[in-house]
Amino acid sequence: MFSLVRIAPFSVVARSSSTLMATRHFSDCAPAQKLRGIFEEYRKQHYSRETPHRFRKELVKAAEEKNNPSMIKVDNLNRVLENIGHADDRLSEDELNDLLAAADADVNEGDRLISFEKMLKLM
Repeated sequence: MFSLVRIAPFSVVARSSSTLMATRHFSDCAPAQKLRGIFEEYRKQHYSRETPHRFRKELVKAAEEKNNPSMIKVDNLNRVLENIGHADDRLSEDELNDLLAAADADVNEGDRLISFEKMLKLM
Protein backbone atom coordinates (compact mmCIF):
# COMPACT_ATOMS: atom_id res chain seq x y z
CA MET A 1 0.00 0.00 0.00
CA PHE A 2 1.28 3.44 -0.93
CA SER A 3 0.48 6.75 0.68
CA LEU A 4 1.39 10.32 -0.17
CA VAL A 5 3.09 12.28 2.57
CA ARG A 6 3.75 16.01 2.46
CA ILE A 7 7.19 16.53 4.01
CA ALA A 8 8.00 20.09 2.92
CA PRO A 9 6.14 22.96 1.29
CA PHE A 10 7.11 21.80 -2.21
CA SER A 11 7.57 18.05 -1.84
CA VAL A 12 5.23 15.12 -2.02
CA VAL A 13 6.68 11.70 -1.34
CA ALA A 14 5.11 8.36 -2.14
CA ARG A 15 6.07 5.77 0.40
CA SER A 16 5.48 2.14 1.08
CA SER A 17 5.71 1.21 4.76
CA SER A 18 9.30 2.38 5.42
CA THR A 19 10.60 2.81 1.87
CA LEU A 20 10.48 6.16 0.09
CA MET A 21 9.50 5.53 -3.53
CA ALA A 22 9.55 8.83 -5.43
CA THR A 23 9.72 12.58 -4.95
CA ARG A 24 7.89 15.20 -7.00
CA HIS A 25 8.24 18.93 -6.57
CA PHE A 26 5.00 20.81 -7.02
CA SER A 27 4.32 24.47 -6.59
CA ASP A 28 1.95 25.93 -4.04
CA CYS A 29 0.99 28.49 -6.69
CA ALA A 30 -2.81 28.25 -7.02
CA PRO A 31 -2.93 28.83 -10.81
CA ALA A 32 -0.28 26.11 -11.34
CA GLN A 33 -2.35 23.74 -9.19
CA LYS A 34 -5.45 24.64 -11.21
CA LEU A 35 -3.65 23.90 -14.50
CA ARG A 36 -2.21 20.66 -13.12
CA GLY A 37 -5.71 19.51 -12.09
CA ILE A 38 -7.29 20.40 -15.44
CA PHE A 39 -4.49 18.75 -17.40
CA GLU A 40 -4.62 15.60 -15.26
CA GLU A 41 -8.40 15.31 -15.64
CA TYR A 42 -8.06 15.69 -19.42
CA ARG A 43 -5.21 13.13 -19.53
CA LYS A 44 -7.25 10.55 -17.62
CA GLN A 45 -10.21 10.97 -19.97
CA HIS A 46 -8.34 11.07 -23.28
CA TYR A 47 -4.76 9.83 -22.82
CA SER A 48 -4.89 7.41 -19.91
CA ARG A 49 -1.89 5.42 -21.14
CA GLU A 50 0.32 8.51 -21.24
CA THR A 51 2.36 9.26 -18.10
CA PRO A 52 1.28 12.43 -16.27
CA HIS A 53 4.71 14.08 -16.54
CA ARG A 54 5.06 13.43 -20.27
CA PHE A 55 1.51 14.60 -20.91
CA ARG A 56 2.07 17.87 -18.97
CA LYS A 57 5.30 18.33 -20.90
CA GLU A 58 3.46 18.00 -24.23
CA LEU A 59 0.72 20.44 -23.17
CA VAL A 60 3.23 22.99 -21.93
CA LYS A 61 5.16 22.54 -25.18
CA ALA A 62 1.95 23.46 -27.04
CA ALA A 63 2.11 26.88 -25.33
CA GLU A 64 5.67 27.58 -26.44
CA GLU A 65 6.44 30.82 -28.18
CA LYS A 66 7.01 30.25 -31.91
CA ASN A 67 10.01 32.62 -32.08
CA ASN A 68 11.54 31.34 -28.84
CA PRO A 69 10.80 27.63 -28.34
CA SER A 70 12.39 27.46 -24.89
CA MET A 71 9.91 29.99 -23.50
CA ILE A 72 6.21 29.80 -22.66
CA LYS A 73 4.05 32.86 -23.16
CA VAL A 74 1.58 32.69 -20.28
CA ASP A 75 -1.23 34.01 -22.47
CA ASN A 76 -0.80 30.90 -24.67
CA LEU A 77 -1.84 28.71 -21.73
CA ASN A 78 -5.41 29.93 -22.16
CA ARG A 79 -5.24 28.96 -25.84
CA VAL A 80 -4.22 25.45 -24.80
CA LEU A 81 -7.12 25.30 -22.32
CA GLU A 82 -9.51 26.34 -25.11
CA ASN A 83 -8.06 23.72 -27.46
CA ILE A 84 -8.67 20.91 -24.98
CA GLY A 85 -12.25 22.04 -24.34
CA HIS A 86 -11.71 23.92 -21.07
CA ALA A 87 -12.44 27.47 -22.23
CA ASP A 88 -14.53 28.00 -19.08
CA ASP A 89 -11.42 27.32 -16.98
CA ARG A 90 -9.31 30.07 -18.56
CA LEU A 91 -6.84 31.73 -16.21
CA SER A 92 -7.61 35.30 -15.18
CA GLU A 93 -5.08 38.12 -15.53
CA ASP A 94 -4.36 37.85 -11.79
CA GLU A 95 -3.76 34.09 -12.09
CA LEU A 96 -1.43 34.63 -15.07
CA ASN A 97 0.46 37.26 -13.07
CA ASP A 98 0.69 34.84 -10.12
CA LEU A 99 2.25 32.25 -12.46
CA LEU A 100 4.80 34.80 -13.63
CA ALA A 101 5.63 35.74 -10.05
CA ALA A 102 5.91 32.11 -8.92
CA ALA A 103 8.33 31.40 -11.77
CA ASP A 104 10.40 34.52 -11.02
CA ALA A 105 9.87 35.39 -14.67
CA ASP A 106 11.41 38.44 -16.25
CA VAL A 107 8.68 40.61 -17.70
CA ASN A 108 10.30 42.92 -20.23
CA GLU A 109 8.29 45.29 -22.42
CA GLY A 110 5.11 43.25 -22.23
CA ASP A 111 6.79 39.88 -22.78
CA ARG A 112 5.11 37.59 -20.31
CA LEU A 113 7.40 34.60 -20.70
CA ILE A 114 8.32 31.69 -18.44
CA SER A 115 11.08 29.28 -19.33
CA PHE A 116 9.90 25.82 -20.37
CA GLU A 117 11.80 24.22 -17.47
CA LYS A 118 10.38 26.60 -14.85
CA MET A 119 6.86 25.99 -16.11
CA LEU A 120 7.33 22.23 -15.84
CA LYS A 121 8.60 22.65 -12.28
CA LEU A 122 5.52 24.68 -11.42
CA MET A 123 3.32 21.95 -12.87
